[in-house]
Amino acid sequence: MVGLPARDPADVTDSQREQPAGRAIGRTAPVAYDAFISYSHAKDKPIATALQSVVQKLGKPWYRRRALRVFRDDTSLSATPHLWPSIEQALGKSRFLILLASPEAAASRWVGQEIVYWLDHHSADTVLIALTEGELDWDETTGDFRWSNTTPLPTILENRFATEPRWVDLRPYRNGSAPKGTEFMGLGADFASAIRGIPKEDLLSEEVRQQRRARTLAGVAAALLVALLAVAFWQWQEARLQRNEAQLQRDKARAELLAMQARRADAGATLSDDIERAGALALESIEIARNSNWPAEADAIEVARGTVARLPLRRLYQGSSVLSLAMLPDGRLASGGEDGKIKIWPTEGTDEPVVLVHTARRFVGVSSLAVLPDGQLASGSLDGKIKLWPKEGTGDPVVLVHTASSLFGVKSLAVLADGRLASGGRDGWIKLWPKEGTGKPLSLSYGPEFREVHSLAVLADGRLASGDVGGEIKLWSKDGKREPVVLSHGAAVSSLAVSADGQLASGGADGTIKLWPKDGKGEPVVLSHGSDVFSLAVLADGRLASGGGDGKIKLWPKEGTAAPGVLSHGSDVFSLAALADGRLASGGGDGKIKLWPREGSGEPIILSHGSSWVRLAVLADERLASGGDDGNIKLWPEDGTSEPVVLAHGRAVWNLAVLADGRLASAGADKIKIWPKEGTDEPVVLVLSGGTEAEALAALADGRLASGGGAGKIKLWPKEGTGEPVVLSHGSFVRSMAVLADGRLVSGGDDGKIKLWPKEARGEPVVLSQGGGVHSLVVLPDGRLAAGDDDGNIKIWLVDEQKLIAALCLRAGRNLTKAEWARYIGADTPRQPSCRGRPSNWRTIDP
Repeated sequence: MVGLPARDPADVTDSQREQPAGRAIGRTAPVAYDAFISYSHAKDKPIATALQSVVQKLGKPWYRRRALRVFRDDTSLSATPHLWPSIEQALGKSRFLILLASPEAAASRWVGQEIVYWLDHHSADTVLIALTEGELDWDETTGDFRWSNTTPLPTILENRFATEPRWVDLRPYRNGSAPKGTEFMGLGADFASAIRGIPKEDLLSEEVRQQRRARTLAGVAAALLVALLAVAFWQWQEARLQRNEAQLQRDKARAELLAMQARRADAGATLSDDIERAGALALESIEIARNSNWPAEADAIEVARGTVARLPLRRLYQGSSVLSLAMLPDGRLASGGEDGKIKIWPTEGTDEPVVLVHTARRFVGVSSLAVLPDGQLASGSLDGKIKLWPKEGTGDPVVLVHTASSLFGVKSLAVLADGRLASGGRDGWIKLWPKEGTGKPLSLSYGPEFREVHSLAVLADGRLASGDVGGEIKLWSKDGKREPVVLSHGAAVSSLAVSADGQLASGGADGTIKLWPKDGKGEPVVLSHGSDVFSLAVLADGRLASGGGDGKIKLWPKEGTAAPGVLSHGSDVFSLAALADGRLASGGGDGKIKLWPREGSGEPIILSHGSSWVRLAVLADERLASGGDDGNIKLWPEDGTSEPVVLAHGRAVWNLAVLADGRLASAGADKIKIWPKEGTDEPVVLVLSGGTEAEALAALADGRLASGGGAGKIKLWPKEGTGEPVVLSHGSFVRSMAVLADGRLVSGGDDGKIKLWPKEARGEPVVLSQGGGVHSLVVLPDGRLAAGDDDGNIKIWLVDEQKLIAALCLRAGRNLTKAEWARYIGADTPRQPSCRGRPSNWRTIDP
């Protein structure tokens, strides 16, 4: 046995693991190793770690963990109290020894012990050297290394090698480059090829092949993973779509069921609670449809609208019959009841009211309320008393006595223009009370006589003039204290007018016009119109105009002595009006209005289209377009003096519309033509199938044209006028169309239905039931829809569903109760009431 070198201070600089290789405390199972690495932990641990990894993995197939098993103490030993026996066992089971040669390893007692054991059990030819520090010099003469104190080999190896052993220079990796990369892998291949017994180039080629194969397999695996992920995502998406579709179908069915239940509840509802329940059901149906992007059910819309109309905005409880109401200047409402109490309600209607007691007598009640100019509230009762209440609502009122008899008490109150209070009683007297509320009132007797008043006019001095069917004109004094001045026209007075100089003119059924003196004394100047004088007007220049049953308009000189100018309207002239620019407008029994020149001579501007059934539209440049049953369209100059531009539609023009881009569209029996703005080029022609005229036209906000007619179809034509139109089915003759503020198209038909179409023209429309055939539609400035039908009805529709929901929440003042929700929607569905922001009149019912 070769003696081991004594441990010197250099060993102490090693870590606490500076022990024989395998210095981590441990024990390993008896397994075979391809190589054993012996090294100094003080300096060479990083190189040993990297070298182990390269030697083990170089040229390994992708499916194997490693190609060789290399023992290194830090990775191959488990915890054990018997350290050296475990090292001995590993050395005994290894085929090669890789020695990391360095001065530290040469001086290490434990490396030397490992070398001694190896040489006792293996040939020196199985020792592979990796030089990490120092110099190795082989002497061919002696057949051994040249030994000195600096030789980086343990001395136990002296004279052990028959020939120069192969060694690999790893010195650059000890204090310089990191032990990795292609170059280091090539140096590691020197050891791996020797251990595996194959040429180095074959080993490196195998490594390249294995890497390519691994990359290919990784690519295939990645592709398979992506494919699997794609399939999984598709399945998830499909499941999500199916789930969403199921939810949509469930919600649609639920909305339909709620709408039917709302209709059923509404049909027999007479009490407020029943009406509210019907409204709450309709509201939930509308909200479910809105949240699912479905059109709301027609039944739900109808019930919601009916509920809004049938329920009050607020509910205030007087406690007895309400006989009178008045609105105070600060917006509060005052109510008078049969119980003799007056209640003044807060503007929000939620707090308790202020209560004033007019009388404690039952069944007498507060019959009338009025608000004085200073804001005081006046109350009148059948007890014959009037009370003026302080504005603050506290303190005693001022009491006025209309009559001492409770049989003839106060029935009505009114405030005159001068601020005085007027009271009317069952006693047949009207009393005008001083503004201060003190002193005696002025009493007027209504009297038994009654005559029908045909005309009224206010004189320049503030007096009121009235003309009646008996031929009398009464001039009432402003203070009402004197008897009226009575003038006798002699026949029924049909019209009154006051000239610029204050003179009163009266027109009568006897065909005369009488100009009365301003003081009402003396005989009037009489002008003869020649027929019933239906209307009078005073022109800006002071002349008087009269219109009569003879179809004539006469313009009378200011002096009233010369012959009048005569204009022929052509039918009974029922009304006259002086326009601000000095022209006169006349309206007659023929339904025409004529605007006459300011000079009062010459004919009015009359535009003759040349056919009947004239349709009109105003172009963007303010010219007038007319279309008639002669098949022509005429574009009239603004001044109406020169010849119009004539466009030939070809057949009777049933409708005209101006598109968003300013072009004119004309519709007839078989075609729609869209004309260039200049009116000179050929129009775009849209052919209507089925030979049915386009009864209705509407220009959509996106520039498309909508047409509807007798086939019950609505066609949405492309802006360019080429390509097939989108076709919507109304179901009956389409008589009218309009476009809502939100861009939706509305159609009205002979079936009495109004249909609100989605903007994208997909899905079912909202259907409103007008009743009679819908011949006209117009959108009001506030967004509501007005519809006129052949039954003579005009209905105003609230078509904004969000506003309808808000109105319904405000009117009903409650959601479905918990019990109603469970009954109509289901206890398994989380309760999410639609009226979330509680209105001011909210009543807490099972919140």
